[in-house]
Amino acid sequence: MFPHEWENYFKFCFVRDPHDQALSEYSHQRRNSGGEFDFDYFLKALTGEVEDQDITPSGLISNWPLYTIDDRVVVDRVGRYESLEQDFSWLCKRLGIPHEGSLLEEKVEKHRRKRSLKDWYDAEGVERVRALYEDEISYFSFPSPLVVEK
Repeated sequence: MFPHEWENYFKFCFVRDPHDQALSEYSHQRRNSGGEFDFDYFLKALTGEVEDQDITPSGLISNWPLYTIDDRVVVDRVGRYESLEQDFSWLCKRLGIPHEGSLLEEKVEKHRRKRSLKDWYDAEGVERVRALYEDEISYFSFPSPLVVEK
């Protein structure tokens, strides 16, 4: 639609580990709906295994279509939520935008989890997230939260 801009503008996006993204969406919906559902039930609702009109993604489940064409990443740079400060600083420097301070301090402290990702997932939950975010997990090699890193 805008060939000059497409060829000449710097295009970027940020991705988040889908396991963390699904858990964040679950926490958001529990907080805002007052619902009494567990994480496993939430994932089943997202994958369509159970029908629950009260559980819906607040945004796209997968952002893959936003930065790909024909399953090819078409942006110039993909930053990661897990390294947001570092990647955002790089981006600001690349674009000549002054940046000081921290992006996440307030939000991280407000929503800090008391449990790690591996405490939330079982094998079935990992498979459900894999089904929802297959492209991102494959392309960016996001590990399963059940894999113990050495």
